[in-house]
Order: sequence, then structure tokens, then C-alpha cells
Amino acid sequence: MKSITLADVQGYATALNQSSLAVSSVGRAIAAIKSLFTFAHQKTGLLKANPAGAVTLPKVKDSLAERILPEWVV
Repeated sequence: MKSITLADVQGYATALNQSSLAVSSVGRAIAAIKSLFTFAHQKTGLLKANPAGAVTLPKVKDSLAERILPEWVV
């Protein structure tokens, strides 16, 4: 785990973005990786730096309003 670099994490994120996964699934996978490296860096001290710290999560469209039924439908 100590040999993983920012380029490795960015390559993984790029591969996920090019896959057929939904944007929300890609975001969850990247968030899990970021959480793992944050834990290894801050809590356990296994890493001197967080290689996933600079990776940003994709923006997910908030579709909650589209799923709320109008009163007349209910």
C-alpha cells in the first residue's frame, strides 16, 4: 500500500469514469478509496501522505425533486 501514488488513484478513477457504471456508483467507489487512504494516513499512520487526497468526486445530479409525487397524484 505504501507504493501507491496519486497517479495510480487517478488512473483508477479514470478507468471507473470510462466504464459503464453510473456516476453515483463511480462516486461511491472513489469515496471508498479516499476513505481507506485517509484512515491509513491519519488514524493508523501507515502512510506518510494520503495519495487520494487530491482526487475529486464526480458531481452527482440531485434527482430527489423529480421523484416526489405531486399532491394530485397521491
